[in-house]
Amino acid sequence: MVLTIFMLLRNRGALQVREVRFAIGGGVGGMILAGITLMLISPAGFELAFGVLILIGVVLSAGGLRPALNARNSILAGAASTYMGTITAVGGPPIALIYQNQKGPLVRANMSAFFLVASFFSIAALLVSGYLGQRELQLFAVTFPGVLIGFWLSGKLVNRMPFDGLRPVILGIAAVAGVAALVRGLMSL
Repeated sequence: MVLTIFMLLRNRGALQVREVRFAIGGGVGGMILAGITLMLISPAGFELAFGVLILIGVVLSAGGLRPALNARNSILAGAASTYMGTITAVGGPPIALIYQNQKGPLVRANMSAFFLVASFFSIAALLVSGYLGQRELQLFAVTFPGVLIGFWLSGKLVNRMPFDGLRPVILGIAAVAGVAALVRGLMSL
């Protein structure tokens, strides 16, 4: 959440609230569904399922599927991202797929705005379902310096990446996230 605040502040000039509001609206549904799911079912099976779904999405996208950035797709991607992010901590791929063909500043600003709100949604669902406590706060404290260093470094490197080079990076990150979800799911069984 802290990182998304920093990124949103850095890229606020490119923010398109009209576009990101639909994804945030979809995130409300994803939060409710995630909270219910966490109270009823273990996350291990979801890690496996979402890892497979993420990788299918990457393959479809690399094969030519390019979902348009429109209201319907934004709502669906927002719901899927918030749901997946809350349950598996890998929520980026659905929203990244609808932004894969957009320009760098717009992607960074809108995805930061979405993830800031989605983080609040996820925290609410995790609190209600009993998955957020002292251990998670300690992990936050330990990782916070790395977040600050990474944010500082990103400011030095962000303008070195050509806009047309962003799509393969987004798909690569989504693929790594899918594999990570599969591995975590398998290790949890």
